[in-house]
Amino acid sequence: MDTAVPFADTERAKQDSPEVREARSRMGLLGDLPTSGPAAATFRRHLGDVLAEKGDYKRALAQYKQARDLDPRNAQRLTRLGDGYSAAEMPDKALRAYQQALREGDGDPEAFVGLGDLARQVANTPVAIKEYRRAVRRQPKRAYYRYKLGVALLVVGAYEEAAAELREALTLAPKDAYYHFLLGEVHLAGGGIDEAVGYFERAVELAPKDEYYSIRLGAAYLRGDRPHDACRAFRNSVDLNPENGSYRVLLASAHAAAGDDERERQELAQAGRLDAYDADFVRRIKRLAAAGR
Repeated sequence: MDTAVPFADTERAKQDSPEVREARSRMGLLGDLPTSGPAAATFRRHLGDVLAEKGDYKRALAQYKQARDLDPRNAQRLTRLGDGYSAAEMPDKALRAYQQALREGDGDPEAFVGLGDLARQVANTPVAIKEYRRAVRRQPKRAYYRYKLGVALLVVGAYEEAAAELREALTLAPKDAYYHFLLGEVHLAGGGIDEAVGYFERAVELAPKDEYYSIRLGAAYLRGDRPHDACRAFRNSVDLNPENGSYRVLLASAHAAAGDDERERQELAQAGRLDAYDADFVRRIKRLAAAGR
């Protein structure tokens, strides 16, 4: 019978910080912490990831630097260092780290993504698209890279190309609600209302607790002259977050489009009791609804 004690129950584990324990777990490390070579660099990288996920970018950056110093020619360590600099809002150092990663490695796709993200931060979307394309060429089966490229293409209004990349992402990750949602946005922006509705419906099906997906589905229904369906979609968002006055205003607009004046007044009255109530927004919605009758 296996009598091994799980590492989490050992005395050594109890002396570690929660972040170190998590980094150990990700690495499958049960013994002493490595102090040199690639193993130590890998541990420092995991620890940096844990800290970054908690928003402690300064300490994460210190770990990424140690990982780089322990394994200086490893492109992935350099890319992680670039990610740390980027998260810490040090773009010049991030740029140098990514560029060094590309020099040391054989075109690390994560470094291309990092460069693309830096370009997006300064609104240089054409350069971002170029870098994301490089990442996709290196690893065409990574849904995340396709998603990055698709979003950048959407920003510049290249709807057909954006849709193609996001469809590829969806093929690789068919149950990702966010990719369905993004494809809905692409088609809605390009005027493909029926296609947008289909993708938004699937996003809501996959993530029924996401109130914003229902909001966008309701908007697509309204664009497609389906006010009763819009009422159901907006009602779902209201049920998920009843204190959001803006959702009630949208529901009121759908009732107005459906010709249900009484329910419109009821929802506007409810919205008026909430802090999120925006009187100017209500007036605009009512004018639009009246103009559409």
